[in-house]
Amino acid sequence: MVGIDDWSWLKGGRHGTVVVDLEGREVVDVLHDRSANTPAARLTRHPAIEIVGRDRGGLYARAARQGAASALQVPDRFHLIQNLRLSIEQQWSYNYRSSKSSHSKNFSTQDERSALQEHRQTVRIGRRDVRL
Repeated sequence: MVGIDDWSWLKGGRHGTVVVDLEGREVVDVLHDRSANTPAARLTRHPAIEIVGRDRGGLYARAARQGAASALQVPDRFHLIQNLRLSIEQQWSYNYRSSKSSHSKNFSTQDERSALQEHRQTVRIGRRDVRL
């Protein structure tokens, strides 16, 4: 089981690729570029790889297909949580808008402002909880 992701040598600078052994939780290789060919060549040298964890981008999906065609590709935990957070926030926003529009005749302007502030605070707390 390996994980592949990009990283920056310097903030805003040149990027590379890091390959991590997910079972041993250690860095296996640091590649000096961010391309599909270099990690694919690295994966080809290790045919026992069964699972490749990666981000949502197509670059490392292509590398895994080329270098470890029989390996199962899975999203990494960070991106799963990020997708979940975005879905929850979208749902909260949708529910807030639909409940506001169905009850708008009963709301005064002050009530609407108060409800909006409460909704924004709930979203902020939700984002903070996800980060923690």
